[in-house]
Amino acid sequence: MDPDQIEKYSEVSKHPIVFNRHGFLQNHYPDYDMKKFKKEYGDRTALRLLQYKMYNKHKVDYWHMDLIKTLRSKNRSKQYGALVEKIKGKNVFFDVSNIFSYHVSHAGYMLEELVNVLEEFEQLLATHTKSFYLKGTRPSKQEIAKWK
Repeated sequence: MDPDQIEKYSEVSKHPIVFNRHGFLQNHYPDYDMKKFKKEYGDRTALRLLQYKMYNKHKVDYWHMDLIKTLRSKNRSKQYGALVEKIKGKNVFFDVSNIFSYHVSHAGYMLEELVNVLEEFEQLLATHTKSFYLKGTRPSKQEIAKWK
């Protein structure tokens, strides 16, 4: 599809397609402003210091799993149960930046399936966590920044 066709399709699409002020598809919504980002969060050194502070003050746990497959087969998956146990009653930060909008995910799954799995994941977090912050991008490339 050329850009005009994509824009026309976005008018009737069930899933929004985001364009920046220059008319290009984008990953960040609204337009990504580096000056604003630096003002809000600081430069790389400040961010690195925040990471060290978090690492030293909080228990941070990284867990490798195929989230899409785990959520698709929740009734048959040992990992699904382990995921629920891992997040139950906790404050959870989850970054899905390289999962639902990743081009390999788009190649292996239908867009509607990715949207549905993401919605299921949000419901799982809402049901089992004390609170959660979900960050990343939707399959439609829109930014997610959700706190509950």
